[in-house]
Amino acid sequence: MLRYSMTLLGFLLISVGWAQTLSAQTSVDPTGMVPGTSPSVDRSPNPGRPETREPGGIVFSGLRASCVRPGTILTIQGKNFDTMSHNNRLGLNNAGKLIELEILNKNKTRISSYLPKKNVEFNTSYDLVFYQKGNEYTFEQTGLSVRTCPANDITSNTRSVVQDVIILVEEAQENPVRSELQRRGLPIVDVYSLNALQSVLIQTRASNAVTVIQELRVVFPDAEIDLNNDLTASAKPRLYAHKTLGWTSDSGCQNTQLGFPIGLLDGAIDQNHSAFADQAIVSRNFLGDQKIDLNHATSIASILIGNNQEQGYQGLIPGTNIYNAVVLRVSSSGDQLASTVAVLQGLDWLLSQQVRLINVSLSTATENRVLNKGFILSIEKGAIVFSSAGNQGPEAPESYPAALDGVFTVTAIDSRQKIYRDANQGDFIDFAAPGVDIWAATPDNKGAYVSGTSFATPHALAVASLILKNNSKISRQVLSRALSFSLTDLGVPGNDPVFGAGLLKVTC
Repeated sequence: MLRYSMTLLGFLLISVGWAQTLSAQTSVDPTGMVPGTSPSVDRSPNPGRPETREPGGIVFSGLRASCVRPGTILTIQGKNFDTMSHNNRLGLNNAGKLIELEILNKNKTRISSYLPKKNVEFNTSYDLVFYQKGNEYTFEQTGLSVRTCPANDITSNTRSVVQDVIILVEEAQENPVRSELQRRGLPIVDVYSLNALQSVLIQTRASNAVTVIQELRVVFPDAEIDLNNDLTASAKPRLYAHKTLGWTSDSGCQNTQLGFPIGLLDGAIDQNHSAFADQAIVSRNFLGDQKIDLNHATSIASILIGNNQEQGYQGLIPGTNIYNAVVLRVSSSGDQLASTVAVLQGLDWLLSQQVRLINVSLSTATENRVLNKGFILSIEKGAIVFSSAGNQGPEAPESYPAALDGVFTVTAIDSRQKIYRDANQGDFIDFAAPGVDIWAATPDNKGAYVSGTSFATPHALAVASLILKNNSKISRQVLSRALSFSLTDLGVPGNDPVFGAGLLKVTC
């Protein structure tokens, strides 16, 4: 389940304390004075502490932000938020001064709320409180605190910078969205028909993009609206991988004619490389005249279908048709980036070509609503997505699309079955696969040892492909159960945030 260090709406890191029991009710003097001081809350990490809940079952477990700017969105994490009634309110309390938070939307585990600009002091810590409508003077503590950013941080982060805003809607909503953009004087930069997803992606541009996004989300609550963020390649630059997977010559895994194609959502494959002689690759470019990255996808494709054993390119499933959606570009600074727009176009094309099994070795630390919705729609339509966990290290937040429900997330191990030092960790990890010091093809008919969760992902996907070979129409849930029968547990017994369920092993 992608990873690159990127920021969205000014949120930098996930700052999570343990879930707190909502404290006993605290009375607040209507004149603004508190009749005493509330007990201090120890917010040091304590993952071993059992989770406690408020009588209604609602759990407040963390915030997505190191500090929050007035006039932006505050995201609150927890459980059972969908059980909150319409009369429930959230607010910030400091010295008896209560500021109501506008709830923009909520689901079971997350609430997005708007922090008003008025009456909010800079660089101040507020207690997050929970109360009933009409009882603003009686509230319960959530155990979480919210810190507003310093004034100078507010200034530096709210300069007028023109940014692309993208809107993913059902086809019936296209004209209302166009009309609203026209009413606001916002240009329609482009419109993409994502027929396989039965959706339309509308791209506009604004100097106050954050405000535009917040306002449009209110006008179109059923649409997904966000910035056109970039994803980056989940990779950093021995032939042990086959043995680690159990993919040996005497295992019977060499006959790999699958009968169905594999999708690669990545950069372009250097099809002139000797590793791809006599291999079938169908490619489509979604980058226009931007500089295409050739390194990343060439290496990943060689792990899947490389067919030049003399030079060490021993693909797991040679002879399989690869559909290559080219979305990864090289920026002027040399970074490997894939825009949300390009990724969704590529994903839609793969689905339109009846490609079900898709490798996504791209990731972002930014939770982009439009990106996430695109992948959710693809999974609902039967796509099986294997995604890299990301390479931002064990302390980094979860990455996307890897962290989405329904995506198989893969981390990387080395020849000693030790975790890759830069791999992301968390409860969203599903499986481990070889991804350190993997010999792979590189452009200009060369090869190199590559490391990263990017290169573990195709190994895991190949294991799954042999299960699908027997019945390509089985559901994701059935595939998941089948994969669970061929695992080697690593690390602490059972599922863990480092290795997930363990090392995937092939059964032929």
